[in-house]
Amino acid sequence: MCLASVKETRKPNDDMMVGYKIFLKNSWGLSGEFYDMYTPKHAGEVYEASYGRLYASDGTYYDSGFHAFTTVKGAWTWIGGIVNHPNLVIYEVHIWDIRAIGTQHMSRCIVGKNMRIVKEVK
Repeated sequence: MCLASVKETRKPNDDMMVGYKIFLKNSWGLSGEFYDMYTPKHAGEVYEASYGRLYASDGTYYDSGFHAFTTVKGAWTWIGGIVNHPNLVIYEVHIWDIRAIGTQHMSRCIVGKNMRIVKEVK
């Protein structure tokens, strides 16, 4: 998932935010719904994103990282409006070293370098 629009970019920092990330639930763990599909992830673990530059739909570049919606409703909107797969789940995640804040599918998203997967949201 890439941002549709970028509202703010940040330099490396210690900021942490709670987000809601969509995963594909498999027998071997969790994976990204579009990207990083073949690297299993697990609740309770911490992950660091690789560095790169992404291009948002509005033409703004921003640093790559883990993307997460700031509300559960935003994540459900993405699942219901864009993708539809029976194994998609939403997990609360803690994202830190926030690199960008923007929107995706008309919902607010954060992008950060580090992520801890906390728990599944029902």
